[in-house]
Amino acid sequence: MPPLPLPSAFTRVPGGTPLLSAIVLPTDFSAGAEGLLPIALVIAERAGAVVHLVHVLAPVSGGAGPWREQQARARLASTRMHYWHGLLGQ
Repeated sequence: MPPLPLPSAFTRVPGGTPLLSAIVLPTDFSAGAEGLLPIALVIAERAGAVVHLVHVLAPVSGGAGPWREQQARARLASTRMHYWHGLLGQ
């Protein structure tokens, strides 16, 4: 990936103190969201920050059927999160 043109003021305040210490990257695991991961990593590297991935599941209501569906979505999200953590080297 080519370097992103980030001004130094974006990653450091005068005197060299880091402006960012963490980046929270929400994801729905779509292709668009996955495309943001490399950008977040570049910004984090330049800023000396860490990247935290966040995925939220909707609440369940309506009995056992929706609950089983939610469990399946949670297992899939867990698998995808492990894959992304591998990309992050964590």
